[in-house]
Amino acid sequence: MALFVVIVLGATISRGAEPKVGLSVSVDKTEMTIGDLVNLTMSVRYPKGVNVKIPPLGEKLGEFFIRDISLPPPRTEKNDFVQEARYTITTYIVGDVTVPAVTITYSYQDDAGKTVEKQLQTDTLIIPVKRTAPKDAQDIKDIKGPVAVPFNWRPYALWGGVGVAAVALIFAAVYYLRKLRPAAKLQAKLKPPASPHEVALQELARIEAMKLIEAGEIDRYYDLVTDVLRDYLGARYNFNAIDMTTDEVVAALVGRLRRLELKDSVAIMLRESDLVKFARGQSDSDRAHELIEGTRRIVRETTPGLVSQTTVEN
Repeated sequence: MALFVVIVLGATISRGAEPKVGLSVSVDKTEMTIGDLVNLTMSVRYPKGVNVKIPPLGEKLGEFFIRDISLPPPRTEKNDFVQEARYTITTYIVGDVTVPAVTITYSYQDDAGKTVEKQLQTDTLIIPVKRTAPKDAQDIKDIKGPVAVPFNWRPYALWGGVGVAAVALIFAAVYYLRKLRPAAKLQAKLKPPASPHEVALQELARIEAMKLIEAGEIDRYYDLVTDVLRDYLGARYNFNAIDMTTDEVVAALVGRLRRLELKDSVAIMLRESDLVKFARGQSDSDRAHELIEGTRRIVRETTPGLVSQTTVEN
């Protein structure tokens, strides 16, 4: 049973054209300890003819980490539809931790046939978080008296082993410097390392040959393609994109990627991938194919020498 509930209702205009849309959010615990899992449910109630958009929340909700996301299909209740988004969250901060407000968007057509878009926002929730303590914790005992320490031969054996290993390493280093290092230098001269765009295009070709879309492995496909995109952007613009959230990657591109349409394309593709992977979103094969083609376009149009001077991103 939900312990916190916040409800927001959309206003009704005098002509009666605006539908009534309800938004509620609830959590199943009034307090928690560090690392506890809390179930948070956001529910939108709306009549027929209304389109509701619940935004993807990514990996965090304020100071809470999102561990699981579920978006079941809408259900009907008393001639209305009910869409729920269920999140399993946790935190490692002690004190009164805030669940921030969440904004949803809905749209409908008024009496004149014009599309109207509105927003609803939940209030914030506060969950007290406490430290954990072992159930069998006891008071600190008095210090015991001194005891005799037996002779320990193990350090001598350990240092003897270290000495043998050091001699072996010296012989290995001499062998490498005399035999293997010249050959390695020659091989490096004959085959220079691949550039970021070459690596990215080769990886995209390899992923395409795996036929993951046809095999129904959509989640794995989105993982692999967006990892290629993150690796390329990080190597091209010198930042660690692979360990960043989508919002952090987009923020890191400000001042680096000056073509706004390409930066918007990166944001759209990464957020669509988040929706498919974390929110169990659906993606048809055409949209999935567009992801890999869009990644190729970004690679080509941000690599000097691959496109004309008017489209090269310096």
